Amino acid sequence: MGSFFKNPIVSDKILSSILTKDPGVAYHSDGINKISAGSLIEHCGAKGIRVGNVGVSEKHALVIVNYGNATGEDIYNFSNYIGDKVFSKFGIELEPEVVFVKKLSGVIILSYFNRHLANSNTSSPNSFRDLLILFV
Repeated sequence: MGSFFKNPIVSDKILSSILTKDPGVAYHSDGINKISAGSLIEHCGAKGIRVGNVGVSEKHALVIVNYGNATGEDIYNFSNYIGDKVFSKFGIELEPEVVFVKKLSGVIILSYFNRHLANSNTSSPNSFRDLLILFV
């Protein structure tokens, strides 16, 4: 599906604060400071962490995995848990890459917008790469 969280864009001051706390956090500066969300997750000890049937991949910190019978609500709550861990350590709020469209009668609909397809000649700007429906 792709990355669950977006890479945060931060000011020079915030970047300096984060690197003071953990100089190993990956970032890119080219006019704007973009911090690797995966690196933030990894550096707060959440890569490979699992709660019940949902967890962060052991191979890539930006992938949330359903290991069995996790519900949509489990995945949503787990993503908030990961966001809270990152915020507690770095003071940065992670923004989901997925869009939580709506929750109706126990159904959470998540959509993942593919920016690469939107920039191609074969797709309209509103195309979705994946639409994931999770029953809770």
